[in-house]
Amino acid sequence: MKEKITKINRTLFELETGILIYGAVCQIFVFLPEDKAKYSLGLWMGVLIAAVSAFHMWWSLDRALDLGEPGKLAMRNYAGDLPFASMEDLIPGGQFIDRDFLEGKTNTVSFRSTWLAPQAISLWQTGSVQGEGQSLSGGLTVEYYRARWPWLARRLAKEYQRLDKARNRDYY
Repeated sequence: MKEKITKINRTLFELETGILIYGAVCQIFVFLPEDKAKYSLGLWMGVLIAAVSAFHMWWSLDRALDLGEPGKLAMRNYAGDLPFASMEDLIPGGQFIDRDFLEGKTNTVSFRSTWLAPQAISLWQTGSVQGEGQSLSGGLTVEYYRARWPWLARRLAKEYQRLDKARNRDYY
């Protein structure tokens, strides 16, 4: 059973084990309070909440980091057209030089679909484009959503712009 649990995630297993050990150590002090039953009940409810919270944190971080995302491809393996400009398009006739400094995490494109956005594309590129005596180095991150309804697209665009202005006041 231990192998099955640790196969899920070693860090999660150790965190959950630490929470249980902490609960057991605190249970030793059950003789201190007057109402021992309420002390024990409150302690183990807290341990249960901490264990569920640790699992939720692990699950959320695992999803947020997109590790092993099913629709994720390296840009060099993607041959289709994108509905937006990528770094190659910034200098007409330029050649893109890949600078994958995170070993497989950059220069990727991923595709997903939701009920409100039937097409969602994430692009992360780093590198340089050279052509016709011009050179451009840096990175490009694009989150593209094709919303189901035009009114929803307009509302989301305004909200993203408002959030960006709040975060980056110095650039506006």
